[in-house]
Amino acid sequence: MQRKEVIELAAKTAYTINNEFRAALGETRKPAWDDCTPTKRESLMYGVEDVLKGATPERGHENWLAFHQREGWTYGAVEDVVAKKHPCMLHYADLPPEQRIKDTLFHASARGVLIRYGWLSA
Repeated sequence: MQRKEVIELAAKTAYTINNEFRAALGETRKPAWDDCTPTKRESLMYGVEDVLKGATPERGHENWLAFHQREGWTYGAVEDVVAKKHPCMLHYADLPPEQRIKDTLFHASARGVLIRYGWLSA
């Protein structure tokens, strides 16, 4: 597989796993990967690029935060896509434990795909 294809597969896999975790927490599921906006997919693939560069889950979240700040998002107790509000618009250390687990799941599942296709070593 080409690099871009592996990045997209890793992002899709990590996103899907996180979506299942959201459901387990009683949170509303996000749209399926194919129904995501191009900006959402870009953000997720950017996260996989961070994993390729050696980012930890904490660094990945901080990069996610910076990406969303550039896109005009701010903190809000409830996620609101139209108003660009999100409860995870906090530094990693300030996130509740279950939200930090989402970062860990994203990181681990993306790494797994990248390792499987030879873009990272175990």
